[in-house]
Parts: sequence; structure tokens; C-alpha cells
Amino acid sequence: MTLRLPIGISDFRKLREERAEYVDKSHLIVEILDRAMEVLLLPRPRRFGKSLNLSMLRYFFERRTEDLSHLFEDLAVWRAGEAYRAHFQRYPVIFLTFREVEARSFEACWSDLTKKIQALFREHQGLLAAGVLDEGEARDYRAILEGTAEDVLYRRSLGELSKYLHRATGERAILLVDEYDEPIHAAFVHGYAPALLDFFRAFLTSGLKDNPHLERGVVTGILRVARGYGGVARFPARRPHR
Repeated sequence: MTLRLPIGISDFRKLREERAEYVDKSHLIVEILDRAMEVLLLPRPRRFGKSLNLSMLRYFFERRTEDLSHLFEDLAVWRAGEAYRAHFQRYPVIFLTFREVEARSFEACWSDLTKKIQALFREHQGLLAAGVLDEGEARDYRAILEGTAEDVLYRRSLGELSKYLHRATGERAILLVDEYDEPIHAAFVHGYAPALLDFFRAFLTSGLKDNPHLERGVVTGILRVARGYGGVARFPARRPHR
């Protein structure tokens, strides 16, 4: 029998439905749910399966009308029992990747970052029609969608979006951030780290630190938290199950 190796596949659903070879990493879900900590930082080398693991988490936790249980029924998390299956497709998920955000100047990086946030808010723009935002919140939401928001709105956007989703669904949000450190690495290489770190401290901590609308957060990257990145230095880190 020919092995179907999942080379270059970081989408968990695609991998499973194409029946590619897969080493079960779903016990990571069990560990996340078992731990009292809300946020996990998972720094790992390149090609270590970080993006695939985040994709798995998204398919497991994210609320949707389509039943995707077939992706998990033969995996460890499903066998772990009903206490874990009760979290399947239960939560609103905020998924953000900073892959390829590696600009040579702060201005170019800022443009890339605001476009990422704009796309994220567009993904959840059904909130505008759901009647859960007040007049000011709706105005700020539209400003981000239109790319006319003031800097302060981008800085607190993760926290605000999680609040809106919590209000709309009755469930706190799962926040998944992939390759958080790619823009940071580029900023150090090209000499604009202070300006970028000033934004990132506010941006990530708005969603991940002391956020009453957060159920769990998982952040992946290559670097452990840098000395100048104090706003995230207190995030708990834990190795995933092997």
C-alpha cells in the first residue's frame, strides 16, 4: 500500500478527508481542556506541525452548522470521553495567522497587519446584523471593515471581537494565533522593532490577558517570548503531548 504523506498540508480537514497519513496529536485538545490556564504559548521549530495543530483545534472547537465529527471519531480526543466531546463545535473561534507578514518597514508592516485585522472582522461581520452591537460598537466595527479605524481600535480589536462573539453566542471565544513572531522577527531584522512591539503588546494582550470573554487561547511561533515583549512574558507555556 502506498503511503499518502501529508507533505505541505496544514489544513486538518483536508488531511483527514484525503486519508493522508496522520500521527494523532488530538491529545493536545485534552491537555488544553484539562489545564486551568487559559492561554498556551507553543514555541516550536519550523516544520513542527504548529499550523496543522492549530487547524485541528479550530475544526474541533469552532461552532458551525456542518457536523465534522467524522474528522475526530477515531482519534484520542473522541475516545477520551463525553466530557471532552461536549466541547466539540461549541465555541466562537477567532483564528489569526501572521504567516508572511515580514515587511521591510513599519509602514508596510502596519498595512499588512491592519489588512489582517480587517479580514478577521469581515469573517465575523454577521455580528453587525445580529443586533448585539450598540451604536458606537457598530460604528467602530465598520471603521475597521472600511480601513478607516484609528490606531487605538486596532490595538484593542482582539478583545473587542471576543466580547462581541461572547455576547452573540453566549459562549466565550477560543483565540488561535499562528506564527505570532514572524512580524516581530522581521521588525528586529529591519530596525523597527520598538514601534511594532508597542502595537503588539497592546494588540495581543487585549485578547489574551485577563480577558473575561476568552475561553482558551493558543499562540504558536518559533521564538520564545522576547525580553522586550513583556506584555506576553507571563503567558504560560507547556509542551504538547507526544
